Amino acid sequence: MQNNFVRLKNRVEILSNHHQKFIQIIEKHGQDLVDRLEAAGRSEEVHLWKNAYDLSREMDIVMDVARDEKERVRFLACYHAFQILHLNLRSLDVLRLNLSRTDERIPIYRKFLLDFGKQFRKLTTLLMEKFMNQLYGENDRRPDFVITSVGSLAHQDDIDVGIIDDGTEGRDELNHIIGQLRQYMFKWATEMHLYISEHVGEQTYTASIDEYRQLLDNEIGDFVIISEMLMAVPILGKKEIFHQFQRKITRRYYYSHNRDNKFHEGYLRGILGEIRSLLIRQIDENRLNPKDDALRMMLGMVLAGRTIFRIYRGNRWDVLSLLCERDSMREKLYCQIEDAISFLEVFRHFCQLFIAQEEEIRLDDPSTMEQLELVAKTLGYRDMGAIKAWDHLLIHYHEKVERAKKAAAQLLESVTAHLKMISRFQPMLKAASPDDQHRGYAGNIAIDFLQASAFFKGTRFWDDILETLNDPKSHILENFVDDLAGMKPKYRDLIIDRYARMTENVFHPLMNLLVILDKNKRRLECEDIVKRFKTAFLKHAGLNINHTLHFTKIFRQFPPLFNDFLQILNEDEQQFLASLIQDRLWSEEEAAYAEKMNHFCNLYFDNSHYFERFLVRVVSNYPEYILDLEDTARLQEIANGFLGNIDLLPTFDEKKRELGNFYDLQFLRVGLDLINGEPIEKINKEFTEFSDIYLQALFDICRQNVIDETGEVIPSRDLFAIYASGGHAREQAFDDDYDIIILLNEHDEKIVDFTKKIVTRMNTEIMRRGTMPHFRFSDHFGSFITRFEDLKGYLSSDHEDLFIDKSQLLGSRMIVGSTTFEKDFENQIIAPYIFDESDQYIAEMIGEMKSRHDKISKIEHGLSQVKETIGGLRDIEMVLLIYKAKHRLREPLNRKLMETLCRINPDNEKRFCELNKAFNFLKHIRDLYRLTVSADDYLNYDYLDSVARILNYKAKSDKSAKQQLHDAYIGCTQKSAKIISELIDNII
Repeated sequence: MQNNFVRLKNRVEILSNHHQKFIQIIEKHGQDLVDRLEAAGRSEEVHLWKNAYDLSREMDIVMDVARDEKERVRFLACYHAFQILHLNLRSLDVLRLNLSRTDERIPIYRKFLLDFGKQFRKLTTLLMEKFMNQLYGENDRRPDFVITSVGSLAHQDDIDVGIIDDGTEGRDELNHIIGQLRQYMFKWATEMHLYISEHVGEQTYTASIDEYRQLLDNEIGDFVIISEMLMAVPILGKKEIFHQFQRKITRRYYYSHNRDNKFHEGYLRGILGEIRSLLIRQIDENRLNPKDDALRMMLGMVLAGRTIFRIYRGNRWDVLSLLCERDSMREKLYCQIEDAISFLEVFRHFCQLFIAQEEEIRLDDPSTMEQLELVAKTLGYRDMGAIKAWDHLLIHYHEKVERAKKAAAQLLESVTAHLKMISRFQPMLKAASPDDQHRGYAGNIAIDFLQASAFFKGTRFWDDILETLNDPKSHILENFVDDLAGMKPKYRDLIIDRYARMTENVFHPLMNLLVILDKNKRRLECEDIVKRFKTAFLKHAGLNINHTLHFTKIFRQFPPLFNDFLQILNEDEQQFLASLIQDRLWSEEEAAYAEKMNHFCNLYFDNSHYFERFLVRVVSNYPEYILDLEDTARLQEIANGFLGNIDLLPTFDEKKRELGNFYDLQFLRVGLDLINGEPIEKINKEFTEFSDIYLQALFDICRQNVIDETGEVIPSRDLFAIYASGGHAREQAFDDDYDIIILLNEHDEKIVDFTKKIVTRMNTEIMRRGTMPHFRFSDHFGSFITRFEDLKGYLSSDHEDLFIDKSQLLGSRMIVGSTTFEKDFENQIIAPYIFDESDQYIAEMIGEMKSRHDKISKIEHGLSQVKETIGGLRDIEMVLLIYKAKHRLREPLNRKLMETLCRINPDNEKRFCELNKAFNFLKHIRDLYRLTVSADDYLNYDYLDSVARILNYKAKSDKSAKQQLHDAYIGCTQKSAKIISELIDNII
């Protein structure tokens, strides 16, 4: 035996550690078995070192040569260990051989799974039968029963079985025997999993047909149990019991033209809810799980089709083949499902064969990579240069999953249509007039739906109902509300509360119903009913022990719904929800999504309306980005995608919409970065970049639209320019408005009219972004566009506060235009009217500053005005403009200007450096306040907590964080005021 055993042991080394269990059994009992066979002269009749020809006969011989009961069990287990190892090794060899003969892998995979599955089931079934005969012994008084296989043919991690008995005497002993059989199988072979029977009836392992009926007659029950019942195949015992079980229990879950289909409908509502959840599930980048990634979803779809088209028997491939015939319009979709099942099942099989008998394959575990390469090569993949076989297989894995999901999504639509047609709720959902005399349903929809839905408790798929309620052409929602409104208040509240109590089982549909009601509350005049629904929903959500998990699943699987739900909550309801979703979740994956959910809610609840409108706009248009809000680099990629897509869009409206998406998403991204603690200089730089890009692109598409409408291209490159002034010109983020100067150095009315049309379109679109455009000089000249000639006349006048407009011009920065225009602007406007008259300009600026300081010093401060206060942002900007005019500089008010001034004024270098720090600090406070509290330059001390937290101020024993921030702010403005005073003294 030794040489044969060594050869077998060496071959088994390529298989997963699970197979060492069988090696140990052989090592411990194999020699005894060989000795007994040889002593009995029957060694040639039993195949230990190769596959057996007659498993049942050889098992009987093995038992015959044993001397006692314990030895019979050990010898049976040992024989099984030989055969299971031979089966796995032989199947491996056969698969490799067959794959070497063709490039068509999928048919080979399918045949392999069917052949191997039949052999594995035969081996394990015979082992269970022999074990049971041994356990019963001579005193065999077993009742009628049948053991059914309810799992996949080929999976060796466990054997899923259901056991149905006749309910007569002897059940206790049968269950005792089954318990011992389960222990034997766990110890010596493959574990038995009896989920289906353990959840039915009074016995531990078996259940009678009557017990199934008692469980399932009054409500649909666990659809997983029903799925296993539908897949059941008799493998051991009385087949007549199984046929009775089919007639009395499982047949009613199949669609029938001439009977009540509530069991069929209930099962579909259960399985479709599962399928929809799995469709939404994304593949983890570090883990593969063939079962959860696609197999469970596809099996669910096969079972749904099986019940609709009344296919009573057959494995999943046989069922798919029949579905192709009976539902030929969707043959292509079924073929895609079949293709993916064959691929993923064989992949799963060999991962369990070579790696471990677990569902999850970790790609971030270096120890698995060698085995994964072996899986790939076993499945017919080969290295191609630097690209490994595993890389090819992984690509195909993702492709198969995605194709399967697309096919399942389309099939889900057809099954939903079938569900609508056969639903027992159909009479309530008939399209009807809101006039009570012409309603399609005579009863009270609110009450009757609640009563009828009791049978479907636990099912999660109500999309067909919700779709009808949300249909503007249907009056069902109106009738539902009218029926509620017509009740006495106390009874109506009771009905609403009963709906809300269903949060444990139908959380998603109830939240959806609430959103639909809220969306239509003004039209239906049902604000009070919606308020009571919200109150009841939140109350029962809070009572539910799994409330955080429920909300997390909605956030993860249905981001649009979660976003809509947040938008219908008032401030008190938002705070209540925030308190609900703080529970710790044990699943690492769910905990990560719960953290994302809390982050998203905080963005909604704890930030200013100014920032929230961009958040709402982005997530309302693209709710799938909710899950990416913590990854601002990802948001940058998406925004760039919007920008790159503009040129591919055919119409002006589509281009505007996509450009608006780009702006909104970039605004949101930069705001999130600021809240997350990114440096203010980085924020200013990135905000300026995307704003410039937005305005330049907006000009281009508006110009092209004018050309398309007029059919005429009018050259204006060196004659027309758009300048930013104000904060945008200073390359600063988060200003209230766009200060824009539109300049034209031309008298031709055609060019004037052409540019006016462009700017008018730009103005309309900028306002849609929620940032008001302010066109400088439009008040003076009555037009968006300012001509050089008009501007020169204005700057030559003695108009009051002319220095303010000169400041806007001096601080301006070109966004659209040419170098030639910039030179003309500087030579004809900036130089003669500002640089050459700098002494007068500087004197007026200093006078304005002193006048403002006198007014401010007389005001009692309850609030701090970060912009206008002494030493604030306005003072810093003004002193920089003064120095710009003095030194004839055109650089924006940014860090580079500070560096230039340090170089030109070495005696003031330290002052300018300190002033730059002060400016950044004050700007940082202002921007954070605008995003988290209010778009206001007044800093209310009571609301500084969030700003202090983001700026990393920590509470101390004697001072709160916000007090420390406020003290730092006051100290900064005082220091800034002193430096500004010194700089002004130095320039006079």
